[in-house]
Amino acid sequence: MRLAHTLLPLLLQACWAWAQDDPAASRVMAFQDCPVDLFFVLDTSESVALRLQPYGALVDKVKEFTKRFINNLRDRGSHLKENKYLIVVTDGHPLEGYKEPCGGLEDAVNEAKHLGIKVFSVAITPDHLGERGKPGLPGEKGEAGDPGRPGDLGPMGYQGMKECEILDIIMKMCFTFSSPTDITLLLDGSASVGSHNFDITKRFAKRLAERFLTASRTDPSHDVQVAVVEYSGTGQQRPARGALQFLQNYTVLASTIDGLDFFNDATDVIDALSYVTRFYRGASPGAAKKKVLLFSDGNSQGATAAAIEKAVQEAQRAGIEVFMVVVGTQVNEPHIRVLVTGKTAEYDVAYGESHLFRVPSYQALLQGVLYQTVSRKVALG
Repeated sequence: MRLAHTLLPLLLQACWAWAQDDPAASRVMAFQDCPVDLFFVLDTSESVALRLQPYGALVDKVKEFTKRFINNLRDRGSHLKENKYLIVVTDGHPLEGYKEPCGGLEDAVNEAKHLGIKVFSVAITPDHLGERGKPGLPGEKGEAGDPGRPGDLGPMGYQGMKECEILDIIMKMCFTFSSPTDITLLLDGSASVGSHNFDITKRFAKRLAERFLTASRTDPSHDVQVAVVEYSGTGQQRPARGALQFLQNYTVLASTIDGLDFFNDATDVIDALSYVTRFYRGASPGAAKKKVLLFSDGNSQGATAAAIEKAVQEAQRAGIEVFMVVVGTQVNEPHIRVLVTGKTAEYDVAYGESHLFRVPSYQALLQGVLYQTVSRKVALG
């Protein structure tokens, strides 16, 4: 086995079209917020080179596979230590008489894991690096799958991982929670949003929730929990305090989001923040990081910048970090700045860039990889 490619600082790019609601958007998928280090190790040994005629043809397929994989990436340096991946393309045949010195493959893999490197293996078969092999029929010898194997009792040939499937796994591990974290999605259900746009907001919220709840954690004991709250006017928040809770089960949380009916009333963002702050004090008293993602255009009936500042600072004293999603152009810019920073006198531009997400329209919430960008920045703070 020869090292054909060394460290490649690359950024995930377009790949899994099937994962998106919008086919056109999916074809231009750009993973702009997941810097990773990828190592490729390519097996060009005799067992690979001499498998097909003309000899060396399968080696060319290995190279084509790797080039295709790299074409799904955009060059960019990695700044996140946890995003290291080793992709080994091999047929798994060791050297003849190989005795696995020093513990062999198991020790090598364990050493990689110790260094924080996640290992993927792509099995070489004549069909795997091109089109998928057809699965065998029950009771027959399986045809070449990926890396399909003959079944004694005729099992289906195994269809191995393609590059997009590996990239999908990497995408899901794009950020890592390093501590217990409680996140609340605070959705604007006021009349200015509109029923259709509120439904879009709920779909976006479910994408975020799934990303948070399926992200990797440096310690399995670190719980990541998500709650969702809809707000409108004064005293209008749902779920009610007795039913509101942090959840770790995405199916239950998605059902909760789907069950939110549009308020279609006034807007009181101050009361909404105070409601969530009280919720955190009762439901998240421990050392977990506390984050709120607020959907708002900054408009709030009767609110002043000073009153908003007081509500945000109250949340900050409770240990809550506030992030914002602002949709459209009809916004109250001074209020937005106070909601993000908790300050009326000054605005920290750098802090705002990492905590404020501006979106041109509600439909844009579902386009591209915005949900990945938002979820990653909220998770990493």
